[in-house]
Amino acid sequence: MQVLMCFRSQIIIEYKEIEDQIRINLEGLIKVTKESLPFVKEMKDTRIAFLGYTNLVPPSTTFSASKPAIAFLDVDQIVSDIKEAERAADLVVIILHWGNEYETIQSIDQEKIGKALINSGAKLVIGHHPHVVQPVEEYDEGFIAYSLGNFVFDQNFSPETKKGLILKAVIKDKEIINIEKLGINFSPSFQPYLVSGLGKD
Repeated sequence: MQVLMCFRSQIIIEYKEIEDQIRINLEGLIKVTKESLPFVKEMKDTRIAFLGYTNLVPPSTTFSASKPAIAFLDVDQIVSDIKEAERAADLVVIILHWGNEYETIQSIDQEKIGKALINSGAKLVIGHHPHVVQPVEEYDEGFIAYSLGNFVFDQNFSPETKKGLILKAVIKDKEIINIEKLGINFSPSFQPYLVSGLGKD
């Protein structure tokens, strides 16, 4: 996400114009007001709200209707956004660009933030940025995946950076009842492929 901001707001505006064609949604990562607007996706009979944040761009990044920006990771603001998103959805998923590069264990800050967001109503917290896989844990009434590692990225210099996770959330009665981890590696040309499943948590 911080790489996206290297191209300033114009790249976000251009992305939004082609978003429907490529079917990869960026909502929830764009800040056009003080609050972050969720992307809400309906899966069968369950409405899921996605919100995304980072602490790897300056929190002072300005925004307006014509100049969107990335939402900064501010716990108090995210808690407020979760409460608002719960009005429009059955489940709230938080996506965070956070953590320390190449560390295979989450930091104390990641744990505190992730658990605070689950305590505030989020059912799944998904992290990335470290470029390596970090633990996935069940906490209270939700799940935290501290880092999914790499998916499509030109880092084939170590076994750890050539791995990633895909999460499969099992939903029943509008609740996430289980998370399955699917392992991935990528080829010398950086194309991801599935490896044997890593099982359930």
